[in-house]
This record gives sequence, C-alpha cells and structure tokens, in this order.
Amino acid sequence: MSEPSNEFSEFETLPEQFAYTYKIYGAKPLRNSLAGVDGLTRESLEDTATELIEMDLPKVAAIVLEAAATAPSEADLCPYPEGTANAKGWHQTLRNRMRGRRKP
Repeated sequence: MSEPSNEFSEFETLPEQFAYTYKIYGAKPLRNSLAGVDGLTRESLEDTATELIEMDLPKVAAIVLEAAATAPSEADLCPYPEGTANAKGWHQTLRNRMRGRRKP
C-alpha cells in the first residue's frame, strides 16, 4: 500500500508553502497554520516575510509578520544556563548572525 500524498511535499521552502496555503485556502487557514506551529522564531518568520516580499507577495508577507510579532525570539531560546561561557558565546554568535539580516 502506498503512503498518502502530502500536498506540501513538493515545496522546498517555507515561503513556497505559505504562498501555496494562502492561494489555495486563504488568509484565515494560513493564520491558523502559523499559530499552530512550534519552533518558528520571530527571526525566521521575519526572514520568510522578506522572501515573500521579494516574491511580490506582500499580503502573504503581512500575515507572516503578524505571526512573527508573537513568536519567541531566538535570543530567548538559548540552550545554555545564563551567565555561562557557552551562553555568552551562543549570544555573540546570534548577534553576529543578526547583523547581516535583511529586514522586511
């Protein structure tokens, strides 16, 4: 017996998946799907919105930015105890990475 097909399996990126969801199902289902996904950070959603704007999909980008506003920041998700050398290094790496980001 073959596995059921996943309509999203052909997409390689989140922007593609979000654009498809918006086009086929509309804004409300996209908002609902974004609300139900754990593991997406504010920064990753902002980066996705930037890509959607570059794809000339500002309406989809606006919905993604709504979700970004309530998503946790990567800075809040440090896996190391505060004040340790590992935590300091982790935060420095994050700051360095954030300097080069494109803002939506």
